[in-house]
Amino acid sequence: MGLCTKGNVTLQLKEKCRPVFCPKRPVAYAMLDAVDKELDRLEKLGVITPVDFSDWAAPIVVVRKANGQIRICGDYSTGLNGALHPQEYPLPLPADIFARLGNCTHFTQIDLSDAFLQVEIAEQSRKFLTINTHKGLYSYNRLPPGIKVAPAAFQQLMDKMLIGLRGVSSYMDDIIIGEITLRIVGYSNVQWSEKRGQGRQRRTVYYTAKRDHLSSMKVLVGAQQNGTPTELPAGEHIYEFACELPSHLPTSFEGTYGHCRYTAQVVLDRPWKFNITHKIGFTVVQPRDLNLQAPSIRLPSRMEDARVFCCGFWRTKPLFVKVTVPFTGYVPGQAIPLTIDLHNLSSRIIEGVNMKLLQEITYHAEYPASKTRRETHTIVKHIGDGVAPEAQKQYEQRLVVPTVIPTCGDQNLISVAYRLHMTVRVQGCGSDPVLEIPLIIGTIPLMFQQPATVAVPQATAVGVSSGQQAGFSFGNSSGNSLPSASGLVREQTLPPEYLPPPTYEEAMNAAAVVITDDTDTNAIGTKPYVPLYPSYNFNDIQWPPLPPMPVQPPLPPKQ
Repeated sequence: MGLCTKGNVTLQLKEKCRPVFCPKRPVAYAMLDAVDKELDRLEKLGVITPVDFSDWAAPIVVVRKANGQIRICGDYSTGLNGALHPQEYPLPLPADIFARLGNCTHFTQIDLSDAFLQVEIAEQSRKFLTINTHKGLYSYNRLPPGIKVAPAAFQQLMDKMLIGLRGVSSYMDDIIIGEITLRIVGYSNVQWSEKRGQGRQRRTVYYTAKRDHLSSMKVLVGAQQNGTPTELPAGEHIYEFACELPSHLPTSFEGTYGHCRYTAQVVLDRPWKFNITHKIGFTVVQPRDLNLQAPSIRLPSRMEDARVFCCGFWRTKPLFVKVTVPFTGYVPGQAIPLTIDLHNLSSRIIEGVNMKLLQEITYHAEYPASKTRRETHTIVKHIGDGVAPEAQKQYEQRLVVPTVIPTCGDQNLISVAYRLHMTVRVQGCGSDPVLEIPLIIGTIPLMFQQPATVAVPQATAVGVSSGQQAGFSFGNSSGNSLPSASGLVREQTLPPEYLPPPTYEEAMNAAAVVITDDTDTNAIGTKPYVPLYPSYNFNDIQWPPLPPMPVQPPLPPKQ
């Protein structure tokens, strides 16, 4: 049995009233066992409490309900009802209920079980509600049926809880709802402002863009096929559903100047009142199988710089810098192995090498004009060793990719790219050598023992086109092979067998966002949302040997 936490009921007695104590009434022998069980049930639920003494006591009346069970009521007409101040609160008329539900097309009825007994009685009023039974005296801790203020007090409490809810009306313990729907939506939105002009001509220009990706709705509670309202009993109700996601959906993302967001929202529709809603966010990840990308990401990548340093007419011998990675496709949780070669023929001291993994986010606005805005974040950084003048050094460094959004192309309003950024810090005047290597962060790691693939023309993504709405489907749907940038198609997009499946974790340094908007004026129970992205555990994983790196001649020095 539930307990209402929105308020309780206090009984107000008239002045100079005298307590009334009535003796118990006999119970028919045929119902004695049922009455004993009901009293025990109410005592176990905390509805009644045994007492040894009371100034007030009312006999009980046993009523058999339509389902065969019994209801125990106190006959408070014997004295308490006459001593109570009436509670002046009107019950709704049929015309009032019809007016509130006039615009509804689907209806259901929720009949609260033991509704009055879910409302708590104030501590100081419980002594007035004592009943006298064949098992002794009991005082009510909850609102009992039979006292004259119970209907008005319960109706007032129900109206208080349902205030502001459009399409809902209550009459005592019956709640009428227009319909309950589930809405799943996905969209991308970017917005920022910039100052333009000077002096009095200075103004603020707002750049925006919005693109819808997904829109589905399902009625969870509505009218039956014959048009009669559906009776929804009190308690917890679970509705199973499935929504087939189109394969072209972009990955969820929350950024400074925009987001790509997917939400599921339950809407309690109430005519002529605000809807009551509950919304949660969920993450969509566009699969990026590195094995289906361009074959060039499997090849080693090397960046070189050769530089001399000048001061007036004096010039040093060259500094040769070389950074090599075995391939350019990685997944979160995987380490990027770097090989740094420093061949310093100059007289300058190399203080160190700053290594960073940078994330570049590009936002594309479409109104009032096409414009882009970029922001760069350092997600991993490390300071490597330097080298003395006229010395040479080679060492390896590993940068572990944290949990981040996979690389996203320019097809959406928000694109994300990654690159390695190395700065060689040289002591003294002159510019420091800077080297960069573009990387691709995927969702499925490279397999160096690649299974058989077939070169076929690039297929069109299977799913709902951008102009259509994705509908609900119940049951499993057949999967389709994902297209690749290189034109190769792999039937299975799962990680290799020797690698455990990924876990889904919050993005690094991600802040929780509130996903409600101006339309959610009566949202309840909304939780902050953070996207979750796949991350792998590469501990104790034995990878196949890497391909050999080709030998290339050194670059000529730059001044």
